[in-house]
Amino acid sequence: MKTAVLRFLVRWYQASDQPLPAWLERNVRNTPELAAIRGEEVQLTSLLRSQAPVNGVVASPFLKSKVLHALARDTADSQRSRTSRWILPSAAVAASLALGLLLASTWLSHTGPSSDTATPSAFTSVTPAPVEAEPILVAKGIPAAWANPLDQEIASVVADAEGAVRFLASAFLPSEALSRRPDRSTSG
Repeated sequence: MKTAVLRFLVRWYQASDQPLPAWLERNVRNTPELAAIRGEEVQLTSLLRSQAPVNGVVASPFLKSKVLHALARDTADSQRSRTSRWILPSAAVAASLALGLLLASTWLSHTGPSSDTATPSAFTSVTPAPVEAEPILVAKGIPAAWANPLDQEIASVVADAEGAVRFLASAFLPSEALSRRPDRSTSG
């Protein structure tokens, strides 16, 4: 690994026409492989500098416009991909936050039947009095000890969530934090 880094540095200093630092010069003198690489780089640099441009070779008049067009297209593509890369995740986060806020506001604004019946409302004079109706028995055969399956499902979901919280707490929190238990009740 060290030799690979030193090879890279020798090539980099040779390509940039900067002198090798003293510590790298010592390594080049002590390592035959690095000395050979430096020799190859010196030879390559001298060959590139010694060759004169070939006469009679003319660049295409369209070369400049083609290169500039390709650069502009690549820049536009990279900017488009950079912005479009964040559109879908941002929209998903915004939608989930909006849904969470909607559910939270619905859940928190839900109140039970009002016990304040003494205050007459403005609609009492307009609304007719309710008519007493006989209760409709939908299912006469339901036993008294019947449990609502949705209540059981909610209890299972809450138990699973508490298990996940305990697991995350045991995996990521210090051990003294495990002894504390949340004081929140799970019933709404």
